[in-house]
Amino acid sequence: MINLGFHSDRLHVIYNSLDYDKQSEVDSRLPASTKNRIRHELFGQDDSPVLLYIGRVTFDKQLELILQAAVLLEDEMQLNVNIIIVGEGPAIGTLREEAMSLGLSERVRFVGACYDETRIAEFFRAADLCVVPGPVGLTAIHSFTYGTPVITNDDFDSQKPEVEAIVEGETGSFFRKGDARALAVATAEWLERIEREGDAVVRRCRAIIETRYTPHVQGELINAVIEECPPPEAVRVR
Repeated sequence: MINLGFHSDRLHVIYNSLDYDKQSEVDSRLPASTKNRIRHELFGQDDSPVLLYIGRVTFDKQLELILQAAVLLEDEMQLNVNIIIVGEGPAIGTLREEAMSLGLSERVRFVGACYDETRIAEFFRAADLCVVPGPVGLTAIHSFTYGTPVITNDDFDSQKPEVEAIVEGETGSFFRKGDARALAVATAEWLERIEREGDAVVRRCRAIIETRYTPHVQGELINAVIEECPPPEAVRVR
């Protein structure tokens, strides 16, 4: 916008957000047993770490990388993971076939599209990590609201603005775009970090939302801009 002639002192960043109050209320009502209950519902007695993707299942999201990374984690790092895919879209059939061909049918659950916030919150609670191999947008904000770190790719030219909420090693990580092995390494590192740091990870994810990505913060920023900026010349009373 500066290159187009706008003055930098009249440009202000107001971060995006979701329905923070509703999501916080839903989260507060979930019992501590939610994580184990949902995992048992989807995967039986298997207590392996859980990766979650939620959103449209489109080809640009490169969701096959999650499956390929899962194979590498098992074969090369002796680390089994389970995967929850929440969403529908044109790539869903291809993704199901990929899961079957890689021998992951018992480890991947395709639960379809979901618009029930309580159910969505349960999926986030059940997951250790939210993984979006393609561009991540408000999914990152959604995930952090429930305290779940996010892994996505490092091609910032194709990323969405909300990627800024991901702080390397604090609220998530970036892996080399299109590289399943790099995704597997980032996933293993984060699972180790979660085991080591526990609730500190959850607190960091939620803190960044409360600091920038709520409607309340948006309102404060808008009010501050209005109060500090004089009206444009065209609308001033003469």
